[in-house]
Amino acid sequence: HFFEYINKQRDTLEEFTVISNDEIGDMTKVVNTNIKQTAKYIEQDRAVLDEIDDVVQKVINGFFQYTVEKTTINSQIEELKNKINIMISSTNTKLEVINTSLHEYGSSHFEYRIPTDKSLNGVFGTLAASSTLLADNVSEMLAMMKLSGDNLNDDTKMLAQSSSNLSTSSNNQAASLEETSAALEEITSSMQLSRQNAMAMAQYSKTLTHEVKNGQELA
Repeated sequence: HFFEYINKQRDTLEEFTVISNDEIGDMTKVVNTNIKQTAKYIEQDRAVLDEIDDVVQKVINGFFQYTVEKTTINSQIEELKNKINIMISSTNTKLEVINTSLHEYGSSHFEYRIPTDKSLNGVFGTLAASSTLLADNVSEMLAMMKLSGDNLNDDTKMLAQSSSNLSTSSNNQAASLEETSAALEEITSSMQLSRQNAMAMAQYSKTLTHEVKNGQELA
């Protein structure tokens, strides 16, 4: 029964029945005591191993806040438990560093840099470097977009000024045309008046010549 219990073929371990008070009986009592103690240690080992299995499953699903808390007198299992806890804690710390950097970049704090004292090696080092490179590229792209926007704004202002200047020039040209037209009308009027005056002077000269001629004949 003892070996069946150790091999998990039985859930409970039964003690030997003491059937005498002689040396065999005493020996049976000692064996029963050892069986109880061994069963206790085996149950401790099983409890720790079951918790290790549960915690590992949680870590696989992305939950790194759990650690193995139960203990056992078995030094090998305790060493395994401690190493698993250290691994979980270390991995969680590195993931928090990466998560913090991504949060900062998501808040447009592209000047943020991952601390160099976090021992981010291997895959975590590559992930950290890639995150920083991504932040630099996004920052550079945003800077180029801002510069393009500023240039577009300046071009728009220049276009508006040119349009305003063209409108002013058109208005000035229209006013000049009006002034030129008025001047032409005035010149035309003056020329007509001069023509009329010339015709009047010619008529007056003709009349005067006729009168002079008549005066000479009378003399």
